[in-house]
Amino acid sequence: MAEPKMKTEVKFGGVYPVFVVEDVKATAEFYECKLGFEVVDYFLDPPVYGMVRRGSVTLHFGKGDAGNASPNSTFRLVGSDVYIDVDDVSALATEYQQSDAEIVEGPVDREYQQRELLIRDLNGFVLRFGQDVFEPFQENRDNKSLNTDPLAAPPGRLA
Repeated sequence: MAEPKMKTEVKFGGVYPVFVVEDVKATAEFYECKLGFEVVDYFLDPPVYGMVRRGSVTLHFGKGDAGNASPNSTFRLVGSDVYIDVDDVSALATEYQQSDAEIVEGPVDREYQQRELLIRDLNGFVLRFGQDVFEPFQENRDNKSLNTDPLAAPPGRLA
């Protein structure tokens, strides 16, 4: 692998995805009521920008100029719009089942040692929640663990 051209002591503190949505307030309220996030703030009235937070994860929503959302599935058939690490995917799945969130898939153990849960929000964005699973992957005998759903493709994380 090539060496980086610049080496500084700058520490990165986090990343905050910005989703372009039609209705900022409705989106933030969905994340609050269905997914357990807290609304951090809105900007302007009616809101053109908002933020939600759960634990150390903060998501931003900006009102689209054309008024519509464009999830990654608009442009590619596999994957998700954001990958969020959590410590207990199974507990999160139970929570989201109780809140009637749309579960696309999971929890499912992947061959790349992640347990994952995929949720679709009201704008069509797919959130992939993942948990490290350190025991060796055991493919079950009837091959059901190898999901062929295009949304189940690996998120592209490096091992």
